[in-house]
Amino acid sequence: MEKSSGHNIGRAGYEKILQNLHEGYLLVDQSARIYDANKAYCRLTGYSKEELCSMKLTDLRGNISSEELLKLLNSIAEDNSKSFESQHRTKNGKLIELNVSAASVNIDGKTYIAGMIWDVTDRNKAHRKMLNAKKRFKSLFEHNPHSVYIMDPEGNFLDINSKMEELSGYSRSELLDLDFVPMISDKDLERTQYHFKKAAEGEVETFEIVGVTKQGREIPVRVTNFPMIVDDHIIGVFGVAEDISERRKAKEKLQESEERWRRVVENNPQCVIICIDEAIQYINQAGARIFGCDNPDEIIGQSQYNFAHPDDWETIKARDAQLMNKQKVPPKEQRIIDVKGNIKNVIVYSIPIHYKGETAIQSVLVDVTAHKLAEQKIRSSESLKASILQTAIDAIVTINHEGRIIEFNKAAEEMFGHDISAVIGKMVHEVIIPEEYKQQHVERLQRYLQTGEGKILGQRRRMRAQRADGSIFPVEVSINRIKNTDPPKFTAFIRDITDRVKKENRIQSALEEKEIMLQEIHHRVKNNMAIVSGLMELQRFRVEDKKLQGILRESQMRIRSMAMIHEKLYASESLAKINFKNYIQELTERIVATTSTNQKDITVHYRLDEVHLSVNDAIPCGLILNELITNVYEHAFKNKLTGNILIRLKQQDHHLQIAVEDNGCGLPDDFDIDNRQTLGLTLIKTLVKQLNGELRIQQGIKNMGVCFEIFFQIE
Repeated sequence: MEKSSGHNIGRAGYEKILQNLHEGYLLVDQSARIYDANKAYCRLTGYSKEELCSMKLTDLRGNISSEELLKLLNSIAEDNSKSFESQHRTKNGKLIELNVSAASVNIDGKTYIAGMIWDVTDRNKAHRKMLNAKKRFKSLFEHNPHSVYIMDPEGNFLDINSKMEELSGYSRSELLDLDFVPMISDKDLERTQYHFKKAAEGEVETFEIVGVTKQGREIPVRVTNFPMIVDDHIIGVFGVAEDISERRKAKEKLQESEERWRRVVENNPQCVIICIDEAIQYINQAGARIFGCDNPDEIIGQSQYNFAHPDDWETIKARDAQLMNKQKVPPKEQRIIDVKGNIKNVIVYSIPIHYKGETAIQSVLVDVTAHKLAEQKIRSSESLKASILQTAIDAIVTINHEGRIIEFNKAAEEMFGHDISAVIGKMVHEVIIPEEYKQQHVERLQRYLQTGEGKILGQRRRMRAQRADGSIFPVEVSINRIKNTDPPKFTAFIRDITDRVKKENRIQSALEEKEIMLQEIHHRVKNNMAIVSGLMELQRFRVEDKKLQGILRESQMRIRSMAMIHEKLYASESLAKINFKNYIQELTERIVATTSTNQKDITVHYRLDEVHLSVNDAIPCGLILNELITNVYEHAFKNKLTGNILIRLKQQDHHLQIAVEDNGCGLPDDFDIDNRQTLGLTLIKTLVKQLNGELRIQQGIKNMGVCFEIFFQIE
């Protein structure tokens, strides 16, 4: 009894495990009678366990006969185990596909078949769909006149047709080991990858690229990629590649032909007109302009005789008759009248052509009106030029490409003392150019002829010239190449500036004298201020009143700030302006050197732009800075051993900002600049007003430190 009890407990545990499995479980004997089924199998078939245990496996068979099923069970019993696919019919009649792993078991001396069962209906359905899709695509692959391929989502070839082998030069086995990258030109690879990605995401992509064959030959290809969708899932990309070499060549030839026609006709600078029976059938934009219209449509349809001069009608009729008989006619000059009544001269070139299925006359009209007017102007200008040449005040000398004189006007004769008959044909450097410039002139002329570069052309230059008597004198010369001359010709306009140079020398001497005088004035003002400062220094040492000593020291510093301006001007290249950045640094250093800080560690920082101020702005600015910096040293750090001072100078266009900022004890709570009557603040306000500027005072955070800013406009 105890042994039997142990056996029952084991079976109960076994039953519990089988019932809780997610896979189906079925126990049958060799006659196909069902003895046990778990919950998962009951859910698959729709039967309850009790219903199944009253049935045989043959009642559920799908694609197998009863005899075949019994044979299968016997073979499992003989082989101990077997895996296979089968079909069972559910309670509602639906046929489901199963994957079965079965084994024979011996229970109480009897052989049973136990099987683990998985529903593979959906998997097999998807597989069959894939096979059907492959069959459908197979026909398209093999019979398509273009290259066709299938790729996985990563771009690897899964299948290709024979046309793809022909196009790429690769064999089928080679392609199936590749992705598309080796067959795309470098310049189109990134774009191709982009379009492939879009197709793999569900979009149809058509684009043109340059493909590369196995042999390295480049081929223009039109590619269309489609997403391959199975059960709403994209499983790859189906594509068609078409060699468009011939199409592109044909297209290019057509475009070339159209472009040639367009260039010859539409953009022809000359009038192109086509007539049938005197009526204008076509005219280009240039033709519309020559007839005074903006749009060719205003001309088309009218008779050509509406625009021909009446005196030329008979000639036109005779020429047209010859052309209609396929005879050649020479170019002919005639007159036309535009829509505004202006008469223009044109040369007409005509040929017979076929246009819209009819014989027509195509003519090209070259407008020579401007040319005829130019001829008249040239004749008039030659006379005018000769008159100007001989009456000009400046000497005018023209040379050819060899450097020989071909024109020498009356002013040149008088300036250089040469007779025109004696210089025409001579080398210019032998006639008017001094010895020191001769070699340079020859080299520059040769360099221009070889390279087309002439640095002095079109510029006014000062140099020296030589008269017939050998005397050298200063001249101002402008040399220009005469337009439309080949070989080139050059004309020089020469002006004697002897008197001007003398006047300039006198002015320069006067300026130098004034500069020396100004330097001396600044030097003396600086020295006088130094004397006054020295006297104050002596007086300060003689008085015992500390307050009076402070007043004298402050006055000394103010005088020194002004003296520094004159000192800087005396040392500056420009007597009008000084470098105020350097001035600020030097002024600060002098204030630091003369101000007692009781061994305090005070650091001065600078943020200074390069600014140059006139003396009118520099003196008041220097006095203001002297007051502000001195005030910081005397009052800002009374209760501090360390401190920082920031001096800023910033220029933006014509606006200047000067600021002195500290991190000291700040201003008193009752500070009011308008009611303060100290000499320093009064002086600052007066000087800011003198500069037409603005004074701003900003207290620091928690009353720590203060910033004085002055804004004004400089010259």
